[in-house]
Amino acid sequence: MMGHPELHSECDINQLEALLPQDVVDDLLSKYVQTFTSNITGWLRKALETDKKDWQKETEPEADQDGYYQTTLPAIVFQMFEQNLQVAAQIDGEFKEQVLKLCLKQMNTFLIRYREEAVTYKEDHLRDRQLPQCYVQYMIAIINNCQTFK
Repeated sequence: MMGHPELHSECDINQLEALLPQDVVDDLLSKYVQTFTSNITGWLRKALETDKKDWQKETEPEADQDGYYQTTLPAIVFQMFEQNLQVAAQIDGEFKEQVLKLCLKQMNTFLIRYREEAVTYKEDHLRDRQLPQCYVQYMIAIINNCQTFK
């Protein structure tokens, strides 16, 4: 508000003190990072569980514009990260970089879990090759998702 052009004649914003002391700002940013870490872990877990349920469907997975099988998982994950990076960018570039590093760390952990779930999916199918009905199509979608994540 103090940076609004109509107020420039009323006050010199360069002479104003910060609205919050730096230690309060640091504490708020730290709490944001803790909350973000907790939330993103939960969101990723939930997104993966939803994707795994889709693997059991009797209908083929969606296809991209080129006709390649895919699921919505990569789009959901990248959208989560993008939204949080946009919020962090509003604070400052350094904080955005910190959140980006956290996103990459979370992505690494998530991809390890994604691989484990894909291996379990394969092993379950090898025990009973009749189920799930669209195993091959979903396995192709999982592989295509990995390419997207890469």
